[in-house]
Amino acid sequence: GIGIIHQELNLFDNLTVAENVFVGKEIRSGKINLDRKTQNEKTAALLERLNYPLDPSQKVGTLKVGEKQIVEIIKAIAQDNLKILIMDEPTSSLSNSEVEILFRVINDLKKAGLTIIYISHRLDEILKISDFISILRDGKLVAEASTREDWVNLSWIIEKMIGHSKKYDYHIPDKRIGETILEIKDLTLFDTKRGYQLNNIHIQLREREILGIYGLLGSGRTELLESVMGMYPKIEGQILFKNRQVRGGNISGRIQSGIYLVPEDRQKQSLIQKSSIANNLVLSHLCGLCNGLTVSEAKKREAVEKIIADLYIKTNNSANRVTSLSGGNQQKVILGRGLLTEPSILLLDEPTKGVDIGAKHELFEIISNLVYKNNLSIILVSSEIEEILSISDRIFVLSNGFVAGEFTGSEMTEENLMRASSKYLGVENAA
Repeated sequence: GIGIIHQELNLFDNLTVAENVFVGKEIRSGKINLDRKTQNEKTAALLERLNYPLDPSQKVGTLKVGEKQIVEIIKAIAQDNLKILIMDEPTSSLSNSEVEILFRVINDLKKAGLTIIYISHRLDEILKISDFISILRDGKLVAEASTREDWVNLSWIIEKMIGHSKKYDYHIPDKRIGETILEIKDLTLFDTKRGYQLNNIHIQLREREILGIYGLLGSGRTELLESVMGMYPKIEGQILFKNRQVRGGNISGRIQSGIYLVPEDRQKQSLIQKSSIANNLVLSHLCGLCNGLTVSEAKKREAVEKIIADLYIKTNNSANRVTSLSGGNQQKVILGRGLLTEPSILLLDEPTKGVDIGAKHELFEIISNLVYKNNLSIILVSSEIEEILSISDRIFVLSNGFVAGEFTGSEMTEENLMRASSKYLGVENAA
């Protein structure tokens, strides 16, 4: 009677949506054959309950991260005798509209008598959805209270989590932003299954600038970074890096030229989970550590120790598996791997996803300091408005594949970003 939605997705990419929902509890026709028709029908009914248009027969591997999160939720609530449901960061990859759908489902489940343990680093969600709050810090229970209490608010939660309620600002005063280092012109990305993902995008990144990209799920923010990184060789338009056009889909070539991407899904796109912290750190920089045809253990050890010290990665042994680290420290490993390639541009896709507020503060301090220390330019994607406002020098908002706004200085407000993110919703996605 206990179900769980894991923080890290726990799905089979080579199976369909319906097959994933009923894995381990398959509906059979006779003793051997699966009743796929009934499984698809029941999955379709659950999707309709969540008001989410997914095809039950579609392979999960073709879905986006947010869509996979929906499948995880359906998989959990499909359990017949469910009494307790644990949700670990269930909204980390969902758009605002999808979050509202989830909250409606949670309320329906509560009314049906289900008990829910809801784990989240999004503190506004905790206040909105919960009846009772328990706060953990460093593995210890530090506070608990009913949300009906007048004094239970955002400041109280933050203070209990990190010891104070200070609001962080990571902007560097009097920063000297240089000339344009990356220019994206008329960038268009078409997908045969999903249509146009990017529509005539015009964006510029300057030297020593942190450029924020904000948008809801499906806005094209991840596709933009992946296009710059060379993951889509058939894009239209121009990408100019240091005034020279970048062509083709050669990812290793992008890394060698000075562009590095820290992707959104660290477990599937970045980390080799069975390998050590050290091996994960040096993965993109092996050639730079070689003596002839073999990797120099001395050079490797020196590089690993430097990154661990510079980024404050909390480990007592770099030979430990990378999965022994917390989410925040795993993210530092991926960031450190990128820094070893000595990039000019870092592309950060949801760099604080799935990490607690203390780790977020550490990561953003590191990112902000890297701009001057390593003379970096950064494009940072985040779905959390407060985060992106706290660190960005300038912000572009994407909506349904279009640039919906550019904001600087006093124009960078929550209201302006939210309004722009909805600008092209419902617009036919055609270039």
